[in-house]
Amino acid sequence: MDKDANGQNLDGPQDPARRRLLGCITVVGVGLALGGGETTQAAAAKADARLDQALRSQVRNIVVIYAENRSFNNLYSNFPGVQSPLSGVPASRSTQLDRDGHTPLARLPKIWGGLVPRPQDVDGKHFEITQDQIEDLSNGPFHLADAQGAPLPLGVITRDLWHRFYQNQMQINAGRNNQFV
Repeated sequence: MDKDANGQNLDGPQDPARRRLLGCITVVGVGLALGGGETTQAAAAKADARLDQALRSQVRNIVVIYAENRSFNNLYSNFPGVQSPLSGVPASRSTQLDRDGHTPLARLPKIWGGLVPRPQDVDGKHFEITQDQIEDLSNGPFHLADAQGAPLPLGVITRDLWHRFYQNQMQINAGRNNQFV
């Protein structure tokens, strides 16, 4: 060890207090990062609960914008966190009725002209789904999908909704949504 004329160690730190301060900051930082010994899952659950509470108390309105000619259910029916996903709706609530409003249809009828009645090219892929390609559907919700089962892109124009007020009111049937076919 080298010493100066006063006998002080020249190899040691010039400001030991600074080193102790940095050491304390490091210990505090590690302690905060570890969450005081909590597991990561417990800390995440607490954070989720706080976030949920903050959203409930501070968010007044949620505005959802979606594509024209696509229903809310078409886009968000099985979105993660949905309280009642469409895939979990019982048949008693999704069965389509005949025009008499009482008789359940055995199968969904053909979509006249087809689901994608005119050939369309979207994002470099060709789409055309004729009425003969989409027949014998079971009575219930179905996905708008191509022949490989992939969801149809939003740019594909489908033939699935009417734009007539009174027919829409009949289809909605006081919220039961059971006369769309």
